[in-house]
Amino acid sequence: MYNVKVLIAEDEKALREMIVKYLKRDGYTPLIASDGKEAMEIIENDVFDLAVLDVMMPYMSGFDICAKIKEMHENVPVIMLTARTSTEDKIQGFESGADQYVPKPFSMKELMVRIKSVLKKKNIAAMDKEISMGRLYINTNARIIRVEDEIIDLTPREYDLLLYLTDNKDQALSRDMILERVWGYDYDCDERTVDTFVQRLRHKLKSAGNYIATVRAMGYKFHLDDEE
Repeated sequence: MYNVKVLIAEDEKALREMIVKYLKRDGYTPLIASDGKEAMEIIENDVFDLAVLDVMMPYMSGFDICAKIKEMHENVPVIMLTARTSTEDKIQGFESGADQYVPKPFSMKELMVRIKSVLKKKNIAAMDKEISMGRLYINTNARIIRVEDEIIDLTPREYDLLLYLTDNKDQALSRDMILERVWGYDYDCDERTVDTFVQRLRHKLKSAGNYIATVRAMGYKFHLDDEE
């Protein structure tokens, strides 16, 4: 069986040791950091499959560590742990590249479900798939998004949102459905987060942004222009 390595960076000793215990119980190999400095040493010198980061740590914040992981190990997913639950903090976490956001306090069962879900999703995402819809082109293997020959740079959450919309072309998707499938069934956020990310995604997609149509009093759907 493949040895799955998980970087756990958490400055609270009791919580860190509990996470490590559960990781080992489920067959994962933990790489342990008690602050941002130790996390950076692991990032620079080791290979790992997933990172679980506390937001508030000495030396470097989880946001900064997450951004550095995405810079050096682009395809490694990141789960953020935090007691900060405002929409602005969540958006900051996703903009730094986080794949999921787990508010404290949380159960270890919940965290392990999140870890397994993210790793499973990573394996599925590695499958080669090309999508061409109107002015939009996506290659999921290379993670390339192009609109009219221009490469579009998306955050991991924006990318997941776009894939969910395109995979369900012409289907009206409620904000709750989008939250469940893109952010996770028990994710602690509200519908305003979906609206914010859709607005940003539309802007980044430029001439293809109008493919994301608003469904009044419900949510959104991906729909090509009539002339496409």
